[in-house]
Amino acid sequence: MLWQGIIFPYKGIDLLLDAWQQVEANNVDACLLIVGTGAPEFAEQIREQISRLGLKHVKLHLRFISTEELVALYRAADIVVYPYRAITTSGALATGLALGKTIIATDLTVFRELLTDRKNALLVDPQSSAALAAALMELSSDFPLRQQLAANVQAMDFGDQSWLFIGKKTVEAYKKVSLDSARTRMPGP
Repeated sequence: MLWQGIIFPYKGIDLLLDAWQQVEANNVDACLLIVGTGAPEFAEQIREQISRLGLKHVKLHLRFISTEELVALYRAADIVVYPYRAITTSGALATGLALGKTIIATDLTVFRELLTDRKNALLVDPQSSAALAAALMELSSDFPLRQQLAANVQAMDFGDQSWLFIGKKTVEAYKKVSLDSARTRMPGP
């Protein structure tokens, strides 16, 4: 399982590590890889939490990752995890979508624009490490579900079609605003 990005508290690594403690306690045969860069104090907090929780199956690559290495890490991951508490956009999610990965993400508005729970991802409460742990354990043991979620992500054709999708949504938004504006200017009977 893979978490990747620039390390900030709002991206929920602490929540993920709390959830991972439950995963390890249930003897799930899985490894969590946390990859990215960020302020040294955030990296130290992550190391301290891993030590405090006694986690054995977490690997850290807290450094800059080249594009080639990043793609290789995503391709090697069975599941990518986005446990964010808040977000306005996510390059990491775009990477997971473009590479057709099985996704667990928190149930946030920005993620729901592209992800639907149990259709192309598992969405969990952004405040619940128990819900995140349950999703991690479910997907680690349910290969057919992982395959189905990944197939649905691949069917989105995000890598090749993402700008067409964004353009279509932008045009739809302008049309809606234009129609709404025209309706408010129309004289009443």
